[in-house]
Amino acid sequence: RQVDPSLRPFSEGADLPLHRTVEGGRLYGAHQTLEKPVRAVLLEGCYDYDIQAAMPTLVLQSVARAAGLNWREAFPTWALYLGSRAVFRENLAQRLNITVKQAKEVFQGMFDLRKFDGGRGGISAVIGVEKCKTAMDDAVLSKLRAEAAAAWKMVDLHGKADGAGRFAYYEQVEQQVMTTIYDIASEHGIRYWPFHDGFTLLDGRRIVDRAAFCCLIQDRTGMMILLDESRL
Repeated sequence: RQVDPSLRPFSEGADLPLHRTVEGGRLYGAHQTLEKPVRAVLLEGCYDYDIQAAMPTLVLQSVARAAGLNWREAFPTWALYLGSRAVFRENLAQRLNITVKQAKEVFQGMFDLRKFDGGRGGISAVIGVEKCKTAMDDAVLSKLRAEAAAAWKMVDLHGKADGAGRFAYYEQVEQQVMTTIYDIASEHGIRYWPFHDGFTLLDGRRIVDRAAFCCLIQDRTGMMILLDESRL
């Protein structure tokens, strides 16, 4: 149960110094280097929150709104997936004879347009070359891939039409939502530690009604999100 003593004061009441690496980017602090088991010791009993399927959830809504479209109508297969992720992952795991964890990674790869051609790297690095070739004929994955590609074509990546450009765009959208969450926490005197697309509430605080909290986020940002909760 040994943890970095320099962080202990911040978990017990002191303000944690935070900074952004780029304007509009993620908040960082010394706590970001902590692995989850270490965080669980340092922040034992605290509640951790993450945006469910953050990248597709936020990017699809953002690009559709900019184009004046309903995101569920524009990207119907992704809307179905985001509404039933566990079912989709279990079904894909059965179809390809892979683990649910691998299936989750495959779906993530469909959205961020990872290499998906049966060669080495990309999706093949997750499930193997032969299973990747089989996956290429999967109707659900094909639809998801096509809708993701269409979504990313709607984004101005400032000449960086690659993984780095896509992530930079996502990070900007993500932090608009996260900043709103941080603002609400601060308005109510609640201390938190930011973690990428999530956050940990300190001092034993907890979001009692996550649905109502997500509605508040939607009112301020226009983004519909769902939060996963875990107790450290």
